[in-house]
Amino acid sequence: MENNIEKLIISTISEISGADVSDIKSEDFLIDDLHLGPTEMTDLMEKLSEKGCDTSKLENIQEMTVSDLTEELTLSS
Repeated sequence: MENNIEKLIISTISEISGADVSDIKSEDFLIDDLHLGPTEMTDLMEKLSEKGCDTSKLENIQEMTVSDLTEELTLSS
């Protein structure tokens, strides 16, 4: 299940940022490596929520990697 959530996160980041899916790695930090700003972070949380992920309990997302976000969303599902 975690792998499916990671694929969903990566495809959503790609959709928002325009980055190619193959360029987004699990160890990438959302802000530092993927350069997601406040608007993109909000869009990411909204789109993940629309796709069935419970993002309501996420904290400190600005410090997360793709892998961290995957783990948090897997635990909350």
